[in-house]
Amino acid sequence: LPQNFGGGLSESTSGLSAENNADLNLNSGSGINLRGLGNDSTLVLLNGRRLAPAGLGNFVDVSMVPLSAINRVEVLTDGASALYGSDAVGGVVNFILREDYDGTETRLRYGTATSGDLDDIQLGQTFGTVWDDGHALISYEFQTRDPLDAADRSFSQDARPLHQLLPKQKRHSAFLTVGQNLSDTVKVFADGFFSVRDSRQIRTSSFSPANFDISETEQYGGTLGSTIDLSHDWQAELVASLNQSRTTQENKLLDETELAAPRIRKSGTWSIDGKADGALFRLSGGDVKLAAGGHFRRD
Repeated sequence: LPQNFGGGLSESTSGLSAENNADLNLNSGSGINLRGLGNDSTLVLLNGRRLAPAGLGNFVDVSMVPLSAINRVEVLTDGASALYGSDAVGGVVNFILREDYDGTETRLRYGTATSGDLDDIQLGQTFGTVWDDGHALISYEFQTRDPLDAADRSFSQDARPLHQLLPKQKRHSAFLTVGQNLSDTVKVFADGFFSVRDSRQIRTSSFSPANFDISETEQYGGTLGSTIDLSHDWQAELVASLNQSRTTQENKLLDETELAAPRIRKSGTWSIDGKADGALFRLSGGDVKLAAGGHFRRD
């Protein structure tokens, strides 16, 4: 999207610039920055629910979401702060995960760069089944990628020896969703996901010797909810969700000597949502409808 600004928090700006808070990217993650207003001005959702932020708590690391589990991505490029709050001034991006899939799918992706030794391998496996009154799906994804050396690009050939523009990364991700109709009017559903990524990058400067910037990021969460069909075309829904993010960062010399003690940063969010909607009465132009609900969240 032309509205998405690439100069914010991403693995390609981490350690190279302090502009747009790029120096706060402790785990070599990638965020979304609509209209260049800052990553903390774009709200990122997973199935309509908030995710725990990474780094120093000001961006959602979208590279932790497994591609094999995504059904579609909904993007609202206009400000939506009246609905979602100040963190949606730039817009909203909602990742909708797969649900009603019946079958087996295997994905294999390989990519390389025309200059340098960067190879990217991604493997995904999905199993899904649908029965008369329910569904279940499980998806796993593995990705590994080599680093990109600064010497392999003309604009960075003057960098100090061994410096890397992109880190070496390895990621495992898994997603599970299940839904079941308990009766003609009551449905329960649950989903959960877990991702862990290891990142290692050699960085050099005039003020310190070459060293490894190492990070391990874990992100996991889940949702449990129920929908109830009430009388007169009314429906009620109650959903509870939890999401956690944990980053461990280390700095070591090339001989693996620690420069400082590991730093650990954790963030989390949990919420409860309840709502009901339906028709009140009918006029000549159609039904007059009402929706009411409540939301409690703790970050």
